[in-house]
Amino acid sequence: MTQKTINWIGLATLILALALVGNIFLTPNVQVPTADDIASKIVIDVPAVNGSVDNVKITAIYDELFKDDAKKDFAEALMADELDTRAFKRAVFDALVLENRSIEHYRDIDKFVVTDIDTTLFGVRDENATIIVTMKAYYILDGDDEETEKARLVVEFSISDLEEDDEYDDAEVSIYDINVPKIYD
Repeated sequence: MTQKTINWIGLATLILALALVGNIFLTPNVQVPTADDIASKIVIDVPAVNGSVDNVKITAIYDELFKDDAKKDFAEALMADELDTRAFKRAVFDALVLENRSIEHYRDIDKFVVTDIDTTLFGVRDENATIIVTMKAYYILDGDDEETEKARLVVEFSISDLEEDDEYDDAEVSIYDINVPKIYD
């Protein structure tokens, strides 16, 4: 007569599997609340703001937090205005001529497309700024309207007298440097 051996690991696995399957079928339906159900049960009491004193404090804090952003925005607006000036187009024209481009006149510069702006404030009270602008200049070659070219420019502007006490009335922009790293034929 042969004696049968019991596979204890197999038997333990079978018992565990039956217990898990039985537990799944015997578990009652559990209702899980939705996000809307939870949100409808949360009540937050927000105190009302009393008078203008609190609003003045909030405005002062807001102004202090974002005054550098306001200065940067104003400096960038001054720089953007400078892009439309004859002096800027003449400076770009001179830089292109130094690169041996066949451009005849600053009026042959058609447009500028700004691709990147990096603004840095400096000075004791951040009253000055340096703005480095990467842009593309589109221009006409040899006075021929059908022959155009573009160049990538890196222009450094200097902004001075960004004093908010006088509402930036004395602020001035000047071109510090123009580089022409690439010409697109």
